[in-house]
Amino acid sequence: MEKKTLQALTDKVEGKLLAIASTEDVDRAGDVIKLDSWDFNNFLKNPVLQAGHDYRPQFTIGVAKNLRIDDKKVVFEPVFHELTQLAREIKGMYEEGILKAWSVGFIPGMKSGEKNELLEISAVAVPANANALMVTAKGMNPDEVKEIPSSCTPLS
Repeated sequence: MEKKTLQALTDKVEGKLLAIASTEDVDRAGDVIKLDSWDFNNFLKNPVLQAGHDYRPQFTIGVAKNLRIDDKKVVFEPVFHELTQLAREIKGMYEEGILKAWSVGFIPGMKSGEKNELLEISAVAVPANANALMVTAKGMNPDEVKEIPSSCTPLS
């Protein structure tokens, strides 16, 4: 079986955009979020994409579909709505390769062993985690799920 890789480039795979929300790499603050420490349960009920971590409704630009852990990265398909000019412009910036980065908003687990609750994924110009980018996944099946916590199910 051929090894599948993700590269930090903007592209569409089978007509879908793919993106990385988080990795286990050290971010700009010196923090590392382990993949097995994520709690996706509430996010999967409301998988919103926001503009720049602004939680006001008018800054909701779409939803994250097919959230999964793939190749040691939290991967998702950004699906932008067409209702606002902001969402259309941000979608265009990702499709043109002007924007590539994403950032996660979460509630950190305060005690050892507690999970980090994912609240939202935001379109940003400069992420805390430099590896949270749009990706090319040549040869990767966008619907394939390699690993995800047993309490979570991918969105379709």
